[in-house]
Amino acid sequence: MRIGPAPHRPWNPVVRLSYRESRRRTGTVLPSLRLYARLPSLLTAFGVMDTVLAGLRRDRRRLHALVGLRAAMLVDCPFCIDLQIWESRFTTLSAEEIGAVSQWRQRGSFGELESAGLALAEQMTATPADVDDETFRILRKHLTDTEILALAAVVGWENFRARVAKALHCPPVHLAAAATGGTGSAGGTDAARPAPTRS
Repeated sequence: MRIGPAPHRPWNPVVRLSYRESRRRTGTVLPSLRLYARLPSLLTAFGVMDTVLAGLRRDRRRLHALVGLRAAMLVDCPFCIDLQIWESRFTTLSAEEIGAVSQWRQRGSFGELESAGLALAEQMTATPADVDDETFRILRKHLTDTEILALAAVVGWENFRARVAKALHCPPVHLAAAATGGTGSAGGTDAARPAPTRS
């Protein structure tokens, strides 16, 4: 990483709790947590946002996993792609569907709602983040306004996580490969990228 991990802080309850929970869920302390532990207040905010979004995902776990993975792929963050694929194993997404995310338009693997969610992820991750009316119309056809807000929050949060991790060279920990016997692939990250940033 471009910034070294935080010094060991056994006295800080936020860091201690975050490390323990990470070990419980993943078997290791994620490098992003070691980075954010330099600022325990930021680590606290990180944990709160993750917890809030986890609660919102309960009824839409599959959809939220798809849009989070697509956003991570567009930012091209190896750490977040690995983490998103690993988290997808807790949903009904198959390995084939995960592999189809980067070329979802060409592969036709997803229905109307999931395709609109993937389009939302692409349009929000582009700069400027313009979501077209047709995408929003389809989302509103299937989701309540509150559910659309939650979906947009998932995409926005993954953009934050992925852009910080990418900029600071946060390394992947290969959770996806460990969970899938070495086949933790999302089919590449270079398809259907957002439009170039305008200056």
